Amino acid sequence: METKNYGLIVDPVQPEDFVLGASQSLATKYGAELLNPSGDWSRFTPSTEDQSTRNGDTYACVSFGTTNAVEMLARARAFNDGLNLSDRFLAKMSGTIVGQGNSPKTVADALRHGWSVNEPEWPDEETVEAFYTEIPNNLKTLAVARGAEYEFGYQYISNNTATIREALRSSPVCIAVTAWVEKDGVYVRGPFAENHWTTVMKVLENGNFLCFDSFFPFVKEVSPDACKSVAMSYYLNRQVVSNSWFAKFIKQVLAIFKQPADTPVKPHETAQDEPKPTEPTVSTPPPATSRLDAFCAAIKAHEGWFPGSRSFRNNNPGNCRYSSVGYLDIYKPVLKDAQGFAVFKDYATGWLYLQNLIREKIKAHPQWTLLQFFNNYAPAGDNNDPTAYANAVAKAVGLTSADLISKILSA
Repeated sequence: METKNYGLIVDPVQPEDFVLGASQSLATKYGAELLNPSGDWSRFTPSTEDQSTRNGDTYACVSFGTTNAVEMLARARAFNDGLNLSDRFLAKMSGTIVGQGNSPKTVADALRHGWSVNEPEWPDEETVEAFYTEIPNNLKTLAVARGAEYEFGYQYISNNTATIREALRSSPVCIAVTAWVEKDGVYVRGPFAENHWTTVMKVLENGNFLCFDSFFPFVKEVSPDACKSVAMSYYLNRQVVSNSWFAKFIKQVLAIFKQPADTPVKPHETAQDEPKPTEPTVSTPPPATSRLDAFCAAIKAHEGWFPGSRSFRNNNPGNCRYSSVGYLDIYKPVLKDAQGFAVFKDYATGWLYLQNLIREKIKAHPQWTLLQFFNNYAPAGDNNDPTAYANAVAKAVGLTSADLISKILSA
């Protein structure tokens, strides 16, 4: 059986480390707290993010698993700021090595001391090489400033089911597992050592763990026998009761690096000197026709939709560029990734945007052929082949590239 290390390094527990139930623990430092008495964190899950890139694995499972746990804690605290930390930033700052990975303690310590910026500020990249490019100093400073707002800690816990079940009442639990051997829909222990770090959301009635993972499928049922090594829980809270001094500090840091100091124009907001988007003709878009659905699905496939792809990560099946004109409220918030593509809040919104974009193009240019449409949608100047694109999509919907685009709405 072929085995692979997905990025886990196991460090031995040291005398100074916090351990659940020991004299040094999160409870002794921060006080015992049952933040989520049900032990079910599935309603606090953040957006799914894949640790793999187009050309390989980042070996950053520990960073992805740790940030997933922290983001769940933030949602349980109802911070209401949609905390979405950059896994890429944490992987680089913690010293993650391609081909080896990192240890849970090293990554948690890096987060505790240096924190992270938000995902849109240092988003995932399409290649391993780009993923690990050097981070600008202004982002490092910004991360430290953001981290000053939080109290964050971690502790080792026993890897038995009873302890994990109890620990889940206070925090999501990250565990080391053997990845991946699947049997009847459950991931079980493989004949090799633990090689991956994932986040437990709850203990199921059958005793298995429901995990939120950094590989597709992102929700997995894992047998406890797959985890006989390291397990860890976390603590997160704001330590700023009155944050006026903190807000001032952030403004000073941003000013130093020439970033907006007051209320910045977010990527999905319309700047004052830009034209505002037109209001939709109807508040709820009409149901898609079967041919429109097929047309959109063919575009999605041609754009290279697969787990880990840019369009997949961005919830953007049409791989649409970010529009500086702005977006209607039904789509917001919409962010922009490092390559200038739109990032939608969920897949349904990205799909709706693609459908409505096509409707609007057809309404504005009913005499366009499919080829003319794709000359506009995927111009050759962006390294596309509009002719091949038009032929492929036309074939998928039973048309030719010479047919009028208006036929998409006629069936």
